[in-house]
Amino acid sequence: KALLEKYDNYALSISATTRNPREGEVDGREYFFVTEDRFKEMMEQDALIEYAQYVNHYYGTPKEYVLSQMEQGKDVLLEIEIQGALKVKERFPEAILIFVMPPNAEELKRRLIGMFRKVCPSSSSCFLFHSNTNIDFARSIFQVGVRFRAYAG
Repeated sequence: KALLEKYDNYALSISATTRNPREGEVDGREYFFVTEDRFKEMMEQDALIEYAQYVNHYYGTPKEYVLSQMEQGKDVLLEIEIQGALKVKERFPEAILIFVMPPNAEELKRRLIGMFRKVCPSSSSCFLFHSNTNIDFARSIFQVGVRFRAYAG
């Protein structure tokens, strides 16, 4: 996000999602909030560059938004998870993927727990299920990232 503040030739993509807006979120600023039916239409019409289902909601990158930013001469940054990134690379081999990792496993755990508290603020069983499942997943991602850095470095 620092790139967006420092340079005017970058744009941050805005994802579409089927989840409800959280307090303070505005449609078209943080996300494009759509119904599940509309999202599935977008999938069928090939209107998404990538998409994934996460915690019972769909998330995806609208192709039209990205292309309109590129037509304005901007390099578009997609802030997406690994599933989506791999789909982007498959469809657009020239895309540059940057894997951003937290500085250590403890920070990763702290961020995941904070994220899941937002997802399931009033359900301890939901929180416990998802945090335990995804911390294991995140550990594997962290290990892959470390291997990648060692290979690339």
